[in-house]
Formats: sequence, structure tokens, C-alpha cells
Amino acid sequence: AVVAIDTIDLSKPTASHFFTSGGRPAGPWGRGGVVRGPGNSVIFMTSDGIFDPGSGYWTDSVLKLSPKAARLQDSFTPDNHGYINSKDLAGSASPVVFPFAGRTLIAAIQKEGVLYLLDANNMGGRIAGKHEKYLFKSAQLGNDAALGTDPGQGVWGATSTYLTPSGKRFIYMPMHGPNSTKAPAFPVNAGAPTTGSIMAFEVVERNGAIVAEPRWQSENMIMPDPPTIANGVLFATS
Repeated sequence: AVVAIDTIDLSKPTASHFFTSGGRPAGPWGRGGVVRGPGNSVIFMTSDGIFDPGSGYWTDSVLKLSPKAARLQDSFTPDNHGYINSKDLAGSASPVVFPFAGRTLIAAIQKEGVLYLLDANNMGGRIAGKHEKYLFKSAQLGNDAALGTDPGQGVWGATSTYLTPSGKRFIYMPMHGPNSTKAPAFPVNAGAPTTGSIMAFEVVERNGAIVAEPRWQSENMIMPDPPTIANGVLFATS
């Protein structure tokens, strides 16, 4: 569940709840927690389980809740959520939210190893029967073996972002395991990683479309943590 607590009066705190399922599965467990979205909403990803929105089971999805966390505002569910659920490939990393080209974007990726860019104000869930509206979907970047449990592959923990002084928007993801055979080439790299790496993409607008273009990949790392950026330096833990 996601819980919101009104702390304006600590003698009588008021809590509201949004349950992502009717039982144990489908919880949000990315290490970055919930992310602030437009209008003080909160955005997060859920893990595997039963997918039945009509009965309150929101698995393998990116959800956007109202500020008090009691109401679902919008959602995104990949169209291959059945496959993701069968391999335990969901919910392993928190998304990141950032402004770009007059929009508020969400970058979301999980153990499956596919990066999505979403419009935080139009994720697709409000359109009847449609939950797979995205601005950009990458090729598979890692986890060709479809390993969802320990020692899992794909992206774990959280995605990071940085805006350079010149206005370039980058996103970074800690990929566990080798690159997918379908992954794009990184112009700057230290050779093919075997146990993991940090992948860096630049978000750009090409011919009216928003895309994430590969820029560089770190040297081989073991179970990389989500990177941190400070004063233009990216710090990564292996």
C-alpha cells in the first residue's frame, strides 16, 4: 500500500491509504520510494501478481495517485504484462520524474530491461481499455535470460537523472548482468560488461518525438547501485 499522513496536526494525524492489490503481491518496492509528480501527485511502480484493475489488483504498472494517496489519477501498464508477471520481471526500480520540452516526463525501467518514457499528465490509463500509452520504448537493454529472482538481472533500485548546466537531460540506470543482444551501441564504452554497468542516455527531441539516445556505458561493475550525481560528477557503487 501507499499511505499518506496529514501532519498539520500531530495530535490527531489523519492517514489515507491506496492498496495496490487485495493481498501480498503487487506492492511498490523500488528503493527510491514514491516520486513526486505534477500537482503534488505521487508516482511509483508495482511488482508482480494478479492484474485485475476492476478488482483493485494493479500489478506490473506505473501508478499516479492524488496528493492524499486515496485516489488513482492515471496509470501505465505495459501491453506484455502477462509475460512480465510470468517471469517476475516487474517493480524492481523506482521511476524518476523530470521536466522536458514543456512536459513532465517519467522514465521507468525494471528487471525486464526495457526503458519507457511516459507523459506524467497523460499516461494512458484514463482511456478506456488502454494502459500502454508511452512516448518512447527502448529495445531490450539487458536480461536476455529473463532472470527475475536472485541473482536477478535487469535494472534494480532506482533510475537517476541530471540536467547539465547547458540544459542537456540525462538519465542513468544501474543494469545488472550483461547487455542484451538487442541493446544499442554506446558511443563511449569500456567493452562488453559481464556482471553489470551504468547505462547513460540523453533525452532529446527528434522530428517531434521524444527519445532516449545512448551516450555512454561504464566499465564492468558488480551489482551496481543507483548512481548519484553531484556537481557534475556521477558517483557509482559496485
